[in-house]
Amino acid sequence: MAETPNQNQNRRPSGTEDRGVRGPKPLWATVVETETGHAAVAASAYGLVACNWRYATEAEATESLLAELRPLLKRGAYQSPRFLSPIEGLPPHLAAARDGLVAFAAGDFNALQTLEIDGRARTPFVTRVQRAVQAIPAGRVLSYGEVAAQVGSPGAARAVGQVMATNPLAPVVPCHRVIAANGSLGGFGPGLPAKVALLQREGVRASLDGVER
Repeated sequence: MAETPNQNQNRRPSGTEDRGVRGPKPLWATVVETETGHAAVAASAYGLVACNWRYATEAEATESLLAELRPLLKRGAYQSPRFLSPIEGLPPHLAAARDGLVAFAAGDFNALQTLEIDGRARTPFVTRVQRAVQAIPAGRVLSYGEVAAQVGSPGAARAVGQVMATNPLAPVVPCHRVIAANGSLGGFGPGLPAKVALLQREGVRASLDGVER
């Protein structure tokens, strides 16, 4: 059974509650309506843990977020998220993500680049890849191999592709900006037409045949 969001907590979280906490760390979440649909995001005191976007309903965005978090909760990395209304006082990382997602959906495609990512529950390689891809500016693309080289693991293009294929932080980690070395699109969970549309919206010359660089 899915965890039940609770939006009726009285005390405003400061975002520092997990200092000194042993065991699963506190986690907060919210769902925000943007110009391109509903987005859900979860954050700890150290940064973002999971995110999604472009869902038709709040319920769909919530269920998707909980599905992304479930493996981390089962491992005991975090507590079940405390859901907060997006118009309440939010912890700092959650408030920044809310504002960034609204701005991104409205056309500020670099609005998510400064958000902090909490990589404590993931491997160092995964966290380095996520942060490198987060830094790719709108209108630019990198190949899987170029990302691997940037994070100090040349030859790990396939491993970068796997990180992108299981990306729990879109669009904060914009996996649509990562392509194959030959200019072809590579993979994309929502489908290649969606990847083309996102790249074109950001000013990249892209088609189903690939990307002009």
